[in-house]
Amino acid sequence: MKKIVIAAVIAAAVIVVAAAAAYVILSDGEDSDIETSSDVQIPEGASTAVVYFTWSNHAGTIAASIGNITGDSPIGLVPETAYPDTYDDIVQRAESEIGQRPAIEASSLSSALDAMHSADYIFLGYPIWYQKTAPWSSSP
Repeated sequence: MKKIVIAAVIAAAVIVVAAAAAYVILSDGEDSDIETSSDVQIPEGASTAVVYFTWSNHAGTIAASIGNITGDSPIGLVPETAYPDTYDDIVQRAESEIGQRPAIEASSLSSALDAMHSADYIFLGYPIWYQKTAPWSSSP
């Protein structure tokens, strides 16, 4: 249980930082106490997409916050097989998915890919389990 709680806290912290950065970038610092030295700004009229994958919905909560800023409806990637309800089963599933891409339901993957292909900027939220990020891939 401790490992999942720690991983969830780390994932939430990473997503909070990403949300703060998104706010600063998209709001151009207006009405913000957050200072940044970044010159990165999303140009007016640029399209964005907010896509996330989550077990606990922490990434979904942050994706909703980013979506409120960008005006996007976040797209949640749904696993083909739902995550179990019991702690031991969740741990076993998490351990089996480390370093792999879980199978994603086709309709949610299709929606996410369509949104990402047409977006100029993509906000992607995902879980960090056992201090490991999701594996990167160039294909869906």
